[in-house]
Amino acid sequence: MSIDQLRQEIDAIDAQLLQLLNARAAKAMQIGRIKSAMQLPITDSGRERAVIESLTELNRGPLATEHITRLFSQIIEICRSLQTREK
Repeated sequence: MSIDQLRQEIDAIDAQLLQLLNARAAKAMQIGRIKSAMQLPITDSGRERAVIESLTELNRGPLATEHITRLFSQIIEICRSLQTREK
C-alpha cells in the first residue's frame, strides 16, 4: 500500500472521528442541560475517572494507556466546557 493510499484512509478515519466527537459533544450538552435543570454540578470527577479507566481497559494499542488518558481527558474537558457554556 502506498503512502497516498494510507493517507486517504487516515483522512477517512479522521472524518469519522470528527463525526463521533461532535455526536459525543451533543450528548454532553444534553446532559449539561439536564444537570442545570436539576441543579447538579457540571463536574463529576468519579464519572470522568470511570470513563477513562474503562477506556484504558478496552485499549489494545498501539496507543499507550498514557495516550488514551491524555486524549480522553482533553475530550472530557472540552465537553465539560460546552456544558458550562450551555448554562
